Amino acid sequence: MGSMQEDLNAKQTDVNADGIATLSADSYTLEDRIRFQTMLEELFKIYESIKPMLPDSVTSELDKWLNQENVDNFGYFVNVCKYLRSATSDKRGCDLVVTADGVNFQTITRNGFGDNNNHGLRVFAVTNSGLSVGTANPYHGTQIWNLNDGTTVTSATLSAGNAFTYDKYDAAAKRQNSAGLNVGINFNGNTVSDVQYDYASLTAGKDYVVNADGSGISLTSTFLNAQKTGSAGSVTIFFNRGARVKFTVTITDGTPSTPQPSPSPAAPSKPAADKADKTSAGKTDGTTANTGSAVFGVAFAAAVLVLAAGVMLKLRRRD
Repeated sequence: MGSMQEDLNAKQTDVNADGIATLSADSYTLEDRIRFQTMLEELFKIYESIKPMLPDSVTSELDKWLNQENVDNFGYFVNVCKYLRSATSDKRGCDLVVTADGVNFQTITRNGFGDNNNHGLRVFAVTNSGLSVGTANPYHGTQIWNLNDGTTVTSATLSAGNAFTYDKYDAAAKRQNSAGLNVGINFNGNTVSDVQYDYASLTAGKDYVVNADGSGISLTSTFLNAQKTGSAGSVTIFFNRGARVKFTVTITDGTPSTPQPSPSPAAPSKPAADKADKTSAGKTDGTTANTGSAVFGVAFAAAVLVLAAGVMLKLRRRD
């Protein structure tokens, strides 16, 4: 068991001079691994049959390592070891061939790109610099290989910046924009294979057109006028080869506001000044009347006093 654990924990640097990872020390052979696999499978069957009779404290610990997943993984490991031992050094490793017509094939590698432990390919991705592939390697970990046809490619480039603004209103024509948006591109011999707006592919001839004079592409007004005002879309153009180009389009709308109707004329009314004059006149009249009343009262009082004084004077003379 100790030797098997050391084998499973073998360092990735444990390789021979020819670059092939060792299976293990000489004292622990492939046949030992195969026998252990058989024993492990039998032990798992026995454990499954008596598991209902064991206490939870025991099964909770055994389930951590004596389970179907670990049994299967060890079987995969043994099969890889069988392959590595039986294959000759020029046949070990994955194969990769390419074809343009499905009939004629060209070999890229027959030995895992020179590393015998690259026993499979798992991921393919198209990048700006070619086709990238990832390998399956149980000893040294995955590797990323980049493939191209060796031809020097000059990528397409934008000729007028990478940020554009589209106005839904054509101020010069005083109507909705019908010209679309032209984006200048130096194609450098490349052709457009796809155009995406916010990662969604557009329809050629409907959403965009490649300019006939080779100056670039035009996003149609039909497509742009349907975009939300104030939004900023990300556009990516893919080509048959070389790097893609990216730019942004900000959508605006300068359409003038609808004119408001003129208010109806108000009914004629007398000037406020006239009203104020009348009010003032009324107050003036009232003030004059009040003043007259006050003068009359004073005259009446004076007459009473004179009369009273005359009476008093006459009474004194009698005395």
